Amino acid sequence: MKKTKLTEKPSRIPDISEQNISQKFKEYIDQISQLNNEAAKAQRFLLFLKDIFGDVNAGFIELQKAGCLTE
Repeated sequence: MKKTKLTEKPSRIPDISEQNISQKFKEYIDQISQLNNEAAKAQRFLLFLKDIFGDVNAGFIELQKAGCLTE
């Protein structure tokens, strides 16, 4: 196998402690219950995923919103 001069960069891993996730989930449930619009709920879900897993592809939610009902 050919050796490379490229060095491996460390990954950025978000803090995913159980207590932290539990708190973020409670906040998400509180916020989502106040929203009336499906698009707003979908956007808030993306923010929730970003809080839990770090950077999320925003284009993903745009594809999902295309199938949501509009009010």
